[in-house]
Amino acid sequence: RQSLRTIGALGPGDPHGTIAVFNPTPQPATGYVVATVPWNDEQPVVAVIAPDGQRIAARQVGETMHVVLPEGAPPGFDRARAEIGFVAPEVPGYGYVMYRIERAEMPEKAPAPSAGATIENEYLRVTADPADGTLTVHDKRTGRDYTGLNRFVDGGDRGDEYNYCPPEADTIVDGPSSPPRIRIETAAGTRSLVVELTYALPTGLAGDRASRGKATTGERIVSTVTLTDGVPRADVQTVAFNAAEDHRLRAHFPSGVRARQSKADQHFGVVRRSIDLPEWDPATWMETPLGTYPQKAFVSVDDGTYGLTIANRGLPEYELLDEPGGATIAVTLLRCVGWLSRSDISTRRGGAGPQLRTPGAQLLGRNVLDYSIIPHAGDWSASGAHVLAVQFLRPMRARWNRHGLGHIDARGQLLDVESPAFPVTAIKRAEDGDGVIVRLYNIFDTEAGTTVDLRPVSGSVHLTNLNEEPQADIPRLRGGVAVHGRPNEIVTLRWRRED
Repeated sequence: RQSLRTIGALGPGDPHGTIAVFNPTPQPATGYVVATVPWNDEQPVVAVIAPDGQRIAARQVGETMHVVLPEGAPPGFDRARAEIGFVAPEVPGYGYVMYRIERAEMPEKAPAPSAGATIENEYLRVTADPADGTLTVHDKRTGRDYTGLNRFVDGGDRGDEYNYCPPEADTIVDGPSSPPRIRIETAAGTRSLVVELTYALPTGLAGDRASRGKATTGERIVSTVTLTDGVPRADVQTVAFNAAEDHRLRAHFPSGVRARQSKADQHFGVVRRSIDLPEWDPATWMETPLGTYPQKAFVSVDDGTYGLTIANRGLPEYELLDEPGGATIAVTLLRCVGWLSRSDISTRRGGAGPQLRTPGAQLLGRNVLDYSIIPHAGDWSASGAHVLAVQFLRPMRARWNRHGLGHIDARGQLLDVESPAFPVTAIKRAEDGDGVIVRLYNIFDTEAGTTVDLRPVSGSVHLTNLNEEPQADIPRLRGGVAVHGRPNEIVTLRWRRED
């Protein structure tokens, strides 16, 4: 936030101030951003103006905030502020764009929520089922429909914080207790479906922990599905008001493709995992093999022609299910348990730690869960689904600044990485203080190349190892330095300033 303030302060000035938008990912990004600006109900902000003169509609988000200033406060403070939102298009990777503010004499009223169950942008059309709230996503580029997405499936969990364990006689709840309430909300450059569901879930396990109890409670689940202009992705924010204990809540995404393996983002690469469980010996294995695995930014399936990628923020567990209609991605939203460790679970022999109660691990109350649906042709690498996933994980940031000194241009870029094959893991000062380190890796499972340019730093460039010890000099060309990487190879570069 402080760095974004500095960028804004160094940029061009304007009587109304400027809004700086920063893209914290390597590739150009389009996305919806929100900034807090001084507010006047009689002259509201209705648009922002890009450096090339493009006018982009903006709209107030939420209510006006009024600040009571103490008597004798210095001039220049605003008594009223509000958040505005707009879609910032094609912000360069690790770069910024400064926008001027346009005000109008007549206030614009935000449209009220409306009935309906379908939203669309130039890439996707999303429809919510009026019976169960599941989503159908139509990909306009391929003509393919993905149906039954975002179905919530809940089962019992008699495990602990180390291991999942279903009850011997489980009760699966895979649909709402009544039809959902669906409405459409709009903002500047976005449209959202709001789907409100209630699931009747068992309140907890039975006394012997071998099954779920008979008493039920209403679990309210509200999903907001948003399409943004210029973005081929359906972003979902689900709020689960958890009132049950000892259960696991997952979101299911049927891909409709025949696939025998998942492809999940991990440290420095994408891991392929078979849908089949390994053969195992109950007499010698400490744990029963399960189909759940870790992920970072995304998990993907494809049949070579079509695919489906699910991105996430902070949801590290998934499973690939073999169902009649094809492979289904199941993302764990909540695992609610009440023990650090137990010695009586069937998926592990013995305890894994102290047998302590952990009531906070039941996750009672409001839980906010963010993930995104990315349909595509081909696999994740050919379609660039991994780029969209990382841009969902690290959305762009925006900040209004009152004054600009005019020392930098209204559009700029810190680091230019030409190929989407190379995510960046570090941009930092060298440990010995001599230069700047840029570390990246080849996420593809084939050899790849790119050019890399740290634009503000002129001088020599060296290839180093992870200890930042020089290995080779690299010639710096007009477009930066040329980098080649084997599959999943980590590349570390040091830029030194000229004296």
